[in-house]
Amino acid sequence: MMTKWIVGYLLIAFTALGTATYTHWEGEPVHEFIVSGQVEGYKKSGSGRHRSYYEVIAFEFEGKKHSFTSPFPVAVSPRLGKARQVAVNSAHPDQVRIVLWEPLERTLPYSLKQNTDVLLFWLFGCVIFGIGWFSYARYYEFFRRAIIIPGKVTSYDTRRRSKGRTYYLEIVSYTFDEISSTVTDTVSRYEEPKMGTVREVGVDPQNFRRARVRSNDHSRWVAALFGLGLWVIAIFIP
Repeated sequence: MMTKWIVGYLLIAFTALGTATYTHWEGEPVHEFIVSGQVEGYKKSGSGRHRSYYEVIAFEFEGKKHSFTSPFPVAVSPRLGKARQVAVNSAHPDQVRIVLWEPLERTLPYSLKQNTDVLLFWLFGCVIFGIGWFSYARYYEFFRRAIIIPGKVTSYDTRRRSKGRTYYLEIVSYTFDEISSTVTDTVSRYEEPKMGTVREVGVDPQNFRRARVRSNDHSRWVAALFGLGLWVIAIFIP
């Protein structure tokens, strides 16, 4: 049942993405010239550990020299003279961009490749979707084949967030095959756990030492849906 639900989830996700992407591909095609450029300087932003650099890239087009600042920050000082491929819009020569990684060049609509802010928004959505979906799939795949046994909260661990607020991780004790053990829940709680609370524990049948606490935390698939939403919104932005 869970496997069918996951397949349906993926079909909805990629149908939404495909529809949004196709909408852009239906637009008027944009013709670009690919020219060679090189890093001739850089601009700094921030200071200390938060300092980043933006490459200044020079190139020639139609006999004239042009330069522009890359919108992508890098953590270290760029090497001067490094080669960069530059895409120039033939209809609007002032619209230039760095040529992306080839798989992205082949699949992304022009609106994303040309609009860097939207592209970063799209990439952020992809990352959030990937992390959420991977975590979600691993969690449910584990419990699909796990042996479920009862356990009880016998202790807890504490963590402190950057703003000083304390949250708690339950430590659940359980007995399996006459061997007693404990497992720490991965879901944080802001209220101090109540000792003796019964929790379901999943034990890996192939490795009895591997166990997880079953929880009603929905953050995994919510994160995946949120990332998918950013993904599709970015595609629809003109």
